[in-house]
Amino acid sequence: SPSLSPIKNPTQSPSAPPTQQAISSSSTVTPALSCYPLEISILYDSSPFGVGYVLTKVDTTGAQSNIDTFFAPFVSELANQLSTKSLCLEEGSYKFTMYDSYGDGLCCVNGNGGGVF
Repeated sequence: SPSLSPIKNPTQSPSAPPTQQAISSSSTVTPALSCYPLEISILYDSSPFGVGYVLTKVDTTGAQSNIDTFFAPFVSELANQLSTKSLCLEEGSYKFTMYDSYGDGLCCVNGNGGGVF
C-alpha cells in the first residue's frame, strides 16, 4: 500500500505556523503474472524414434502460431530416458499435440513410456 510522508515547505521558518504541506506518495506496483510456467516431460520407451510434440498458441480468431516444437532424433540413446523441458508461457490459449511418426506408441509394446505436462 502507498506510504505517505509529509514534505515540509523548505522556505518556511521553524517558528512560523505551518501554512501548507505537500503530500508525497510512493508505491510499488507489482505487475500481473506475465509468465505461466509449463513443464513438459516425456518418458521414452525402448523405441523413442519419431516421438515429438508441437505446442501452439491459439488467438481469439483461432489462428495458431508455433511456440515450441520437439521431435526426438533417431538415436537409441533416448531409449527409456526421461526428457524434461521448462517453458514460460504468456496468458492465453494453447494446443499441445503429441506425435509418434514411427507408429509404435509410447507405451506398452516397447516398454512403459508416457508424457506429462
